[in-house]
Amino acid sequence: NSNATIGFFQQPHIYSKSLLQGGPRVYLPDQYGAWWAFDTDQRKTFSLRQSGWFKTGNKDAYFLLETGLQATYQPLNQLRFYIYPKYLMIRHRIQFNENISYNGTPYYIMSRLDQDRFSLIVRVNYTINPNLSIQYYAEPYISTGIYNDFGHIANPLAKSQDEQISFYTGSQLTYNEVSNNYEVDLNKNGTTNYEFGNPDFSFAQFRSNLVIRYEYKPGSEIFVVWSQGITDHGVPTGGLYHNFDSQILSKQPEFTFLIKATYRLF
Repeated sequence: NSNATIGFFQQPHIYSKSLLQGGPRVYLPDQYGAWWAFDTDQRKTFSLRQSGWFKTGNKDAYFLLETGLQATYQPLNQLRFYIYPKYLMIRHRIQFNENISYNGTPYYIMSRLDQDRFSLIVRVNYTINPNLSIQYYAEPYISTGIYNDFGHIANPLAKSQDEQISFYTGSQLTYNEVSNNYEVDLNKNGTTNYEFGNPDFSFAQFRSNLVIRYEYKPGSEIFVVWSQGITDHGVPTGGLYHNFDSQILSKQPEFTFLIKATYRLF
């Protein structure tokens, strides 16, 4: 049977003690959101499950959406296909970056974070007979994050963002391409007071395994494994698909081939 589930939540008057990672507690705007799941009849040859959740806050402080679609196709008892694409989007206005001490005063560096993440799980299970089976698993994954609108905490308990965060102006913040750091000139006198690293990231990974299992006698088996892997750290340019193409599809994976045998003596 098909079914659906949906729920809602709200969290008013939030004061976070962990956001600044050892710093003072911070006021966060009210949070509210929902979660859902829709399932088709899992007894059918082809079935689907769509699920996800989202969270947002007042004053455009943050927005999070995570959603995925699971599809299963089993034309035979011994053959099963499974695919699960999933997407995550984060748009945070109050994103902590790091704590910097200058002249004995801590500066909690904040920013806006635009993060996108995509993953895809593929599984194939094929049992040819009780003694011989084939399993395949693959998962490409990519996550990109772009940080902008930097500033530091001025009044952590203020309910207005303009009072809570002192945003750096163009004359206060300079990006140094050579060091890949942001330099801050608080007094606008041409002297850098402190600097912090560029937190932008693009992390990509691909893993796959093909496993053939053969039981040549009761309790004794041979496993043949072929694995592929890619891990890449890059710069988020051109959108999620562009990075997916340049960091996974255009890369040559590393291959691992393994044979394992077991023998039952008794």
